[in-house]
Order: sequence, then structure tokens, then C-alpha cells
Amino acid sequence: MNFRKTGILFLFLTTPLWSQTNSAVMDSLNTQTLDEVVVIDSRFPLKRSQSGRIVEKIDAQEIERFQGLDLAELLRTRGGIDILGSRSQLGQNLTTSIRGGRNDQVLILIDGVRVNDPSRIGTDFDLNFLPLEAIASIEILKGAAGTLYGSAASAGVINITTKKGQQDGQLSWRSSFGTLQSKEAIIEGITAVENSLRYSDVFGNTDVNLFYSQRYADGMSAVAGGENDLFARNNFGLNLGQQFSDNYSLRLSANKDFSRSEYDGFDASFIPADANNLLVSDQWRFALQQNLQYNKGELQLDLGYQSTERDFQSDFPVFYESTNLTLDLSNRYVFSDQLYSIVGYFTQQNTANIVDEEKSAQHDLYANLIYLVDGFNLNIGSRWNSHDIYGSHLTYNLNPSFNFELNEKRSLKFLVNIGTGFNTPSLYQLYDIYSGNTDLEPEESQTREAGLDYLFPTGNFSVVYFEREENPTLIYDFNTYRYGNSVAEVQYSGFELRYSNRIGDALQLNANYTLTETEGGDLRRIPKHAYRVGIDYDLSSRWALSGAFSRTGERMAVDGMTTLEAYSLVDIRAQCHLKKPNVTLFLNVTNALNTDYIEFVNYSSRGRNLMAGFRWER
Repeated sequence: MNFRKTGILFLFLTTPLWSQTNSAVMDSLNTQTLDEVVVIDSRFPLKRSQSGRIVEKIDAQEIERFQGLDLAELLRTRGGIDILGSRSQLGQNLTTSIRGGRNDQVLILIDGVRVNDPSRIGTDFDLNFLPLEAIASIEILKGAAGTLYGSAASAGVINITTKKGQQDGQLSWRSSFGTLQSKEAIIEGITAVENSLRYSDVFGNTDVNLFYSQRYADGMSAVAGGENDLFARNNFGLNLGQQFSDNYSLRLSANKDFSRSEYDGFDASFIPADANNLLVSDQWRFALQQNLQYNKGELQLDLGYQSTERDFQSDFPVFYESTNLTLDLSNRYVFSDQLYSIVGYFTQQNTANIVDEEKSAQHDLYANLIYLVDGFNLNIGSRWNSHDIYGSHLTYNLNPSFNFELNEKRSLKFLVNIGTGFNTPSLYQLYDIYSGNTDLEPEESQTREAGLDYLFPTGNFSVVYFEREENPTLIYDFNTYRYGNSVAEVQYSGFELRYSNRIGDALQLNANYTLTETEGGDLRRIPKHAYRVGIDYDLSSRWALSGAFSRTGERMAVDGMTTLEAYSLVDIRAQCHLKKPNVTLFLNVTNALNTDYIEFVNYSSRGRNLMAGFRWER
């Protein structure tokens, strides 16, 4: 590690923190950061100062600044998060990594409901399905979260909240068009288009949200130097909410996601080569949520179902279909202003036609307590898991923290978190005819975190050190070409710095740095050092500019031997809001300097691309 560079970065991040001390300026700025409410770490709506973890929240305003771009591009702006494949051709298989953990260790929730595809290697959810325009906000919890969320949450949880019906009714149409191509390509016209239409309203005690989106791109090849590959996606969504009384509400959502993506293959030497292959993906998502409130408590039911088909059309065709059914019944009870509790039952049923029709089922019981008194916060819980293949396992979480109220506008929080995780092998890892291994053992892990979070009226500064030990861990054995378990303990460690500050009424500065290391683990394609600095500047009530500089450090290629060079990217965004008509115009320039870099060896990486468009509301 280059401590000189890290020290310079640290000074750059912290100098503005201590220099913004003029009391007149501070009194005039809002205290939004201090009052921010987070839910994901406790499943209770608590102020950020009362949370024992550092939760990152992406709000609607920030999502609007990324109009015309992808969910994956937005998520990777956060420290400690890599979305591998997000800088390649659209439709590329995406790997979500948090602190070195991979897809099977990162849980995706949509409106609090677990989503996944049991036919995928990591039993994960494909982020390519979700259009950014359908999302209202995102909460990100890094580190062990198995007590509240079960398996596949040992590295982190991402909860995506979708848009709901709005009072007074709203009709919106967004359209964007531009390029999506590699550095070497010559701009010959528009190669990427996205359109979406949304209607939302409230009728008495019923709220309605209808959504349609389509995206198309054909200006880039998956493999370097090949013919351009097509990606096309269509999304249909319906979200209904009914408030039957002051105490009882129900919400129903249904979504249809369909995509077609061309992909390339391999030559006789197993080197990526141009080919005319096609993947057709089709998914239905349903969710039913009920909430019953009573004196000092509430009973919550979350029922989710996903049905997915993936048709790989090539010289070696494969067709997968899978279902995922989850039920989470929880009871939240508030004993007093100091003591909160949640107890629950969770079950999940998975099916996939890996060879025949394979199935798995698990049942969980969990309990969690939150104790708040005079700045001291204690979040403690445990979860018992019973799996039909692997029997019973117990996980726990211990999260003490202490929050010092320096004054009414500033606080300093110290936190410690110790948690264990349990991940079962996927149906693919167990039963695939070529690489499956029915002798696999489940992955067990322990995570330790320590850090501090300084909140001030216009932002925050946080630093967290983390360690995650896995024993055994799930691996792909290149000697046997099958999935297996590690023979020794694997450890991932590092630390994260995050700084956010609203300077005056117009300027927002965000920066993060992440160091990720491993002993015996797999950090292929994941950099040891990564940082990003972003600036949002409101020129006026109508005009806004944004810019970001990101640095991705050296990392190992998939062969485990080749070192990929570090690279830096500059992105620029601009928006203009017109009142009559109510239209927002936007322009995004990604990789503005047309930097040459490699995300995956032998595959194309995105060069300079422009996306322009508008968003109209009535």
C-alpha cells in the first residue's frame, strides 16, 4: 500500500471537514444528515445517529442525476462496491461484490422482499432486469446481516425501494438516446435508446403506480474486435397499495421483465471469440405485503415469488427455468423508547432445472433486540436456520455503538459489529452436470467491523475497518473443474473512508476510498485500491452540473496471473429544468477522456459515450 498517496487523499478529504467552521454559515444550512432515517440495519425506522451501523442511502435526488444511465453504474459509485461487468456491453453477466464478497454473499431486496434466481451460479438476482427510472431510493448495508436477512447476506444487503402512487396524480415520460460503444469505435449515430412511461395517483385510500420501460443498445461487441451485440429490455410494472384502516394496510406488486442479449463464445483454445449467440431472459415478480398495527407493535407479512426463464441459444443450447418463493412473517414490538424487538419466521422454497428439477427449502426463526439509552446503542440478535439438505445452523450478531452528541448539530459515533453468516451452495453448484459437486459443505463466515461516523449539519465523515473470515468457503477448483470447499480459512480485510459535505447552498462534495485485501481468497478483477471524488453543483434553480473522477487500482485477471493496469475515468453530467412545460433536460458524458482500459481480458470496455434526453411530468 502506498501510504504517501493514501495520506494525501486523507488530508484532501478531511481538510474541508474541519475548515467549514463559520457559525453563521452552519446555522443557515439544514440538518438533513443528522435527521436521516435508516431502516435496513434494524428493520426499524431509526435516526442515523441511533443506528449501530453505517448505512449508505441513495435518495431520489441523486437517482435523478443519473438519468439515462444504469443501476449498476449508480451502485458502483459507493465505496466498497464493485459491479463487475458494468463497464462492458449491456447484458453482460454482472457480479455484485461488496468488500470482496461475490454474488452469493450479497443479498438483493426489492421493497424489503428477497429476490433471486435459483438457476444462476450464485442464486443471485440479475441487476440487468431493473430500470433506474422505476427506483425511488436505495439503502446499502455492508458487512454481516445474516441475523435479520438470513443466508446470502454475509457481505452485505442492498434494498431497492420502488416508486409508489403519489397524491394529485402524476404522468411522466422519460426518453434518452446516445451512444454505447468501446473506445475504438467510430461514432456513426445513435446506438442506445431508452424510454419509460409512468402513471401514479391516489384514489381515496388506494395508491396506484403503473410503469413501462424499454431499453435498446447495439453499438458494442461483447468481445474485443467482434461484431456489435444487441441488448433489448422491456419492463412492465404495477404497484397497488390499500389502506383499509388506520391499523391495516396491504400492498400488491407485479412486474414482468423481458430481455434479449446477444453474447459471444470461445474458440478451440477457450479464448473469447465472436459468435452469434442469444440469451432470452423472461421473469415474473410478484409481492404481497400486509401490515397490521396494534398497541406498541406491528405484524408484517412479506410474500414474494419470482419465476425466471433463461434460454441460451447457441451451438450448445441450454434452457433454465426456476422459481423462488419466500415468506417472511415478523412482529415488531416497542417496549419503550429505549427497547425495541423483532421476532420472525422466514421460509424459502427454490426450484431449478439444472439437470432434472432440483429443489431446496429452508426455514428460519430469528429474534433481534435494540437497546438505546443515553447515547449507548446495542443491537443484538440470533437466527436459527433449518435447511433440507444441510440441517440446522445458528448465526448471531452483536453490534454495540456509542453516539456522542457534541452539540445539537454535531455527533460522533463509535461502533463495533461482530456477526456470523451462513450460505448454502446453489443448486447449480450442487447439480450441474459438468461442475456440480453434491459433497459441497455450506459456507460459514464471521465478520468484524470497527469504525466511527462523524455527523455535522452539512454532511458526514466515516471510516470503517472490516475483517471477514470464511471457513469453509465455496470455490471453483481449477484442478478438478468443479465447485469445492477451501481447505483452509480465507480472510478478507480492509477499510473504507467516506466523506460527504454540502458546501454553501450550491455545492455537494462526495468522496470515498476503499482498501480490500485477502489471505487465500479470490480478489480477481477486484482492485486493492479504489477511490472516487464527485461534485454536484447547482448553478441556479434550473441548471445543475455534476462531475466525478474515479480511480480503479491494479487487480488480477480471471487467470489469477495477469495483472491488469490501474485506470482513471472522468464522468460529466448536466441538467436543466424548465417550468413550462415541466421538463428536465439532461446530458451524460461517461469516460469523457476516452480512457483506454481493460475490465475483462479479451472483452470490450466502454469508451467515451454520450446520453442525452428529457423527463416530462404532468
